[in-house]
Amino acid sequence: MAMKTETNRITEHEATSSLLYDVEGMSCASCAARLETLLNRDKCVIDATVNYASKSARIIIPQGIIDNTVHILAQQAGFTLTQQKSVFSTTDKNEERISTLRSKTIIALVLSTPVFIIGMFFHHGGTALNWISMILTATVLGYSGNQFFVRAWQGLRHWSMTMDTLVALSTGIAFAYSAIATLIPSFLMSYGIEPHVYFESAAIIAAFILLGKLLEENAQQKTGSAIKKLIALRPSLARVIRDTKELMIPTETLLIGDEIIVKSGESIPADGLISFGNSFIDESSLTGEFLPTSKAIGDTVFMGTINTGSVIHITAHKVGDATVLAEIIRRVHQALSSKAPIERYVNKVASVFVPTVIGIAVVTCILWIFLSGSFAQALMASISVLVIACPCALGLATPTALITGIGRAAELGILIKDAAQLEATAAITHIAFDKTGTLTQGIPTVTDAYYAENAAAHLPIALRLAQTSSHPLSIALVKYLKTLATTTDTRLEKVETIAGLGTLAHTSQGIYRLGSRRFMEQAGVKDLPETNRTSVFLAVENTWVASWTFRDSLRENAKETLTQLQKQGIQILMLTGDKKEVADEIGQELGIKDIYAELLPSDKASIIRNYQSQGHKVAFVGDGINDAESLAIADVGMALASGTDIAIETAGATLMRSDIATILTAASIARATVKTIRFNLLWAFGYNIILIPLAAGVLYPLNGMMLHPMIAGAAMAFSSVSVVLNSLRLKYTRLI
Repeated sequence: MAMKTETNRITEHEATSSLLYDVEGMSCASCAARLETLLNRDKCVIDATVNYASKSARIIIPQGIIDNTVHILAQQAGFTLTQQKSVFSTTDKNEERISTLRSKTIIALVLSTPVFIIGMFFHHGGTALNWISMILTATVLGYSGNQFFVRAWQGLRHWSMTMDTLVALSTGIAFAYSAIATLIPSFLMSYGIEPHVYFESAAIIAAFILLGKLLEENAQQKTGSAIKKLIALRPSLARVIRDTKELMIPTETLLIGDEIIVKSGESIPADGLISFGNSFIDESSLTGEFLPTSKAIGDTVFMGTINTGSVIHITAHKVGDATVLAEIIRRVHQALSSKAPIERYVNKVASVFVPTVIGIAVVTCILWIFLSGSFAQALMASISVLVIACPCALGLATPTALITGIGRAAELGILIKDAAQLEATAAITHIAFDKTGTLTQGIPTVTDAYYAENAAAHLPIALRLAQTSSHPLSIALVKYLKTLATTTDTRLEKVETIAGLGTLAHTSQGIYRLGSRRFMEQAGVKDLPETNRTSVFLAVENTWVASWTFRDSLRENAKETLTQLQKQGIQILMLTGDKKEVADEIGQELGIKDIYAELLPSDKASIIRNYQSQGHKVAFVGDGINDAESLAIADVGMALASGTDIAIETAGATLMRSDIATILTAASIARATVKTIRFNLLWAFGYNIILIPLAAGVLYPLNGMMLHPMIAGAAMAFSSVSVVLNSLRLKYTRLI
């Protein structure tokens, strides 16, 4: 997204707010382009993006600024902006708009039917029938189709032409000519023009286009179903304890610190910690993992997940728009309102499309008058050109596919930040993985134990020492020693923790040390077992007693996922700060050839830049703070939701499931979406390239074929609907 760069308006370090608006009044991509241009002219707007398919606008302004001019600008141009106050707020405006459109379409179809019958079968019926057709057509255009003329006029006031301009011109010219032929036929006859009427063309064109818009709107509603499903996850009511009383209150009134009771089968209304009970929580709505997760006191639960076990009490820590579910909805909204690079080129084409079509219609009319001498044929040919042209299909080709693709990804636990990231995902050639916490679980486990002859007597002290530390290796050792039924009755005195080395304690049996090889060597401990793996040693005074080696276990499906990616022609890299020996061992097990070990965070970023400089499209998958730079500079940054907030915030995509196999799903969705976009664009461009000349009458000299304006209207409506329906196929496309 191209940001404005005027230094007198805003500096890069200033905080900004991203506001999302619902937009009313858009009829095609040209409308969206016009509104976007107007909004970006506002001195307080840093950047504005308008999406025709989602009927939304995302406006970035300096934080703390209240800018009312955007509303005024939009209103003057014929648009209405309504800010979305909460991510959970639902509006009935879309439903109201569709309901109004449905009513107008039905009226148009009903009234245009007798006009069509009169025009087709009783066109010589005389003045009375012409008057009936005129009145009915005037009602169709004045009531059902009035928005075409209103929006066309609003656009012309701002020197902009849209689809409404084409429809208003075509139906308006047909009606005006027919009205003159009905009211003052002598005027036309004085110029040698036969006073035919074409009320049926004007009425049917308006009816068909309205029907097409109705079908288009209904289809577009389905493309954005992911947002509705996510919003529906929040329960409407919550059961809380206040003043020792159990109450049912609206979820939006929950407060931080509230004690919430969640019974079996109920949805959790806030993010918080379990304070009573234990249960199994279905988190599939957020993560895509269908197996319930065991939760106990102290564990975190999230809004929108379902309690499938016994009753639990939750202390609310995050409510409303601060919850994880709200953040997911916010990110999906942001993604849906963004534009892919390819869409910006299409919008440039759409901005000159309507003036070009009007020019073609004028030339068509002039040529027909000179070549045939028939003004009626010239008029009908030019009207057909105006009607057949369809900037809507061009405008819908990209965003409808993106909305559907991003929505399906969200339903499967993949949050894609914006459309550009989705498009880039389809083109990746290399994927670089962090090791710890990404390819592996980030949880070390004991693999081997080595003991001196008298080691058993010292293991209780080893357990007590390990319990004094929160280091991951200590936690793993505690878990292992507890499996040996080791007791912890031994009393420790003067426990000291040496940062980065280990722990020591004084006991009646002497000084015990538990820690790294370096810790032991500094204390003069001899005869330590040699190993290439990460190890922890136990010594009494200067004598080695025991040691344990550790290994980080692989994530489930890691090997299978990498194998599938390699079969797809994607090269796999491992970038890790761990020791080379450990990295090589993991890499060999996973089948990774390109391994880079003992790296600093800046080293990882440098390697990615090097591959990019060779023309490769590189994705990076990580989970830690140290991965933030690499996630930011990669063509596609993918963060595991189990990772840090910084990593997730920096990444272009977040994998809500712990299973890295979702990378395959993300890549598959991206490729399917881009393929759909290309097909939509091919169809939209091909439709106009082929049918506009046909409407102009290029085949008439060969076979006498002319495209009637009514047929042109139906074809125009079909082109938009077909693009949307093709995009909807993404909801059901089989993924790899």
